[in-house]
Amino acid sequence: MKRIAFVFSTAPHGSASGREGLDALLATSALTEALGVFLLATAFFNY
Repeated sequence: MKRIAFVFSTAPHGSASGREGLDALLATSALTEALGVFLLATAFFNY
């Protein structure tokens, strides 16, 4: 089974791209168990 990783550089509540990335992550998690999520430091801050 292939491994899939998601790298977030923006918070999911701050932009449309962040929300779409989170939706893609949740959809992919229904299909595979080998899933990695990396949240960069800027994904935690609300500017």
